[in-house]
Amino acid sequence: MHQNWQLDGDLPIGVRTIQMKVKDQVNVIAATDKDPYPMYDRPLTLEIWYPASLEAGTEQLCSYTDYMGRKDLGNLVPFDYLGRAVRDSKPDVSLWSVSCRGRVPWLSRFTYVDELPW
Repeated sequence: MHQNWQLDGDLPIGVRTIQMKVKDQVNVIAATDKDPYPMYDRPLTLEIWYPASLEAGTEQLCSYTDYMGRKDLGNLVPFDYLGRAVRDSKPDVSLWSVSCRGRVPWLSRFTYVDELPW
């Protein structure tokens, strides 16, 4: 069943971008016969959405940039699309203990994150 992630809900939404590194990953692009498993710290960009605490009248509209194509082929094409969220807004912590038993279900494009660096 296809789930529509763009449905409007009752809560205001915040969004943040966090840059992280995943340590000791195999760099398959750099592999050679002499070094079939070269390691590196892989950069990872997380786009995280969460319930936000907004002042009345705050417009909930933001723009996202993504890319189609492949960097190694030199054909990356950027494109923008709109979303209903407020970038870098304050999280609404009043919801945490009620709905999540003290844990925060942060939704990202890649994973659920329990502990964030902010």
